Amino acid sequence: MEGNEKNIRWYVMQVMSGHELRVFKKICFDCSADAANVVGEPAEDDYDVKFNGLFSGIYEVNIPYELVQGKRDANGRRGKDTKKKLYPGYVLLKAELYDGNNTILIPNLEYVKNVKSVIGLIGGMYPTPLTDDEAARMMRQQQDNDEHKVKPVIQFNIGENVVVNSGNFAGVEGTIESIDQEHQRLKLLVNIFGRYTQVDLDCGQVERP
Repeated sequence: MEGNEKNIRWYVMQVMSGHELRVFKKICFDCSADAANVVGEPAEDDYDVKFNGLFSGIYEVNIPYELVQGKRDANGRRGKDTKKKLYPGYVLLKAELYDGNNTILIPNLEYVKNVKSVIGLIGGMYPTPLTDDEAARMMRQQQDNDEHKVKPVIQFNIGENVVVNSGNFAGVEGTIESIDQEHQRLKLLVNIFGRYTQVDLDCGQVERP
């Protein structure tokens, strides 16, 4: 690895909302101009690409994401899985922005700041690096061993009538009032002994009548 390894750290770029992929691709394009700088052959839909640091001291660019299952069509065929950004408005950058004397490497920093749609780096004029644990956590490497789990999409709709299939309310019908995709849970309005009560259930605990 080129450069002083202890000065190669992860940083957080703040970018215009919705422009994360544009920034990611621009930096990857510039870093790939020299074939010797590319580590492996990145896939077209990669959200994490590694380099040898030969361009502006950049070693890796990453958009933290989770995979979300595609919805099933009327014939039961599941659509393509999609990538959902975990931190909209932010892109991670592994780079050498300081030299061995902890002095800003101005050309490296200026390149990053001047990429179109980049607002700046966390820390401002003196970017604050993430710890290794913070970077790993943002990329979900600690939880998933660097393998992004596919999160299923809840196939129900607000206002839909369903039947509870397990737990204390098994067999009771209810109406979906809200859906929490993140935690895979539903809030259901059920009629218990003539009174309407809201219950919180896992999406796997209900089914269509």
